[in-house]
Amino acid sequence: MAEEISSENPFSNIPTAPTIEVRTLHGDVQSMSSTGGTTMQVEDVTEMIGRKVSIPVSQREGGGNILFRMIVLVFTILIAALIVSFIMRADLLPQIPFLNGFFAQSSSTTATTTTPREYVPSASTVNFDPYADIEALRFFRIDPDATLFLTLSWGAAERTEDLLTFSQKVTEKLKEVSGSAKFIELQLTKDGGKPADTLTFASLSGINLFPAQFMTENFTPHIAAFIHRNPKGSWPGYIFKLLPNKNSRLLAPQIQLLERSPQVAATLFLVSPGTPIGGFVGSTRGGLPAREQTYTTPGAVISYAWQDRYFIISTSFEGLEEALRRLQG
Repeated sequence: MAEEISSENPFSNIPTAPTIEVRTLHGDVQSMSSTGGTTMQVEDVTEMIGRKVSIPVSQREGGGNILFRMIVLVFTILIAALIVSFIMRADLLPQIPFLNGFFAQSSSTTATTTTPREYVPSASTVNFDPYADIEALRFFRIDPDATLFLTLSWGAAERTEDLLTFSQKVTEKLKEVSGSAKFIELQLTKDGGKPADTLTFASLSGINLFPAQFMTENFTPHIAAFIHRNPKGSWPGYIFKLLPNKNSRLLAPQIQLLERSPQVAATLFLVSPGTPIGGFVGSTRGGLPAREQTYTTPGAVISYAWQDRYFIISTSFEGLEEALRRLQG
């Protein structure tokens, strides 16, 4: 009995384990491909889950540096623009030598091609007859060495001297003055003996420094004329007075257009001044800031300055200084 039991398999009565198939995405894809479905591939992406993308420290620092440099560059450009704008608005170029020289050279190269803008009067233009009679007004506190009277006539020529130009008339009149007189006041009158106003003077002399509307809006109709004599010749100058409600600094841009009009400035001289040398430069005359330009003819210059409410322009350095001295008293 014992032998029969030992010869039998002790596990013969245990049922066989059932076959279990586990479906996976990989198996499904293979099944689809084998049955004619769309060919697909499965990639193992388990390594991508939770992976952190890191940027090298050097790249992060480089990006920050570029941004910082751009910000600094923008601020530098803005500050430079503000400085240049302030200098131009404050009219500080004459006080800055290297900038003044740069702009002077630029203006001299374009002097023959630049045309002054047409003056546009404001709504408050003074309304008066510019050719009406005016009373004499003395500008100088110190009397001149001599006085000449010159009549500007609208009428037809009646005498030989009426055929002369304004410069020729002044030259002829100067022959009547003693050679010892250096600073000579020129009293300009018109028909009837009344003082000539600025527009009558401009029309009959051919000296039109500024547009007529600019003159009537900003200056009184009075004008003072003078001649300064030195060994190199006779050099005229003129003085205009601002109206009470006007400011010389506000007129500076229009006044400086004269610097770009050498053909207009040349009409101030009694003789040909030659050609301009360089451009206008800043200077000091009689203790006041001045703007000046020299010409090729010896002694010929254009020099102008402001003294309180007076605008003085002269064709010689000494003439401007002497006019300022006599205005100030």
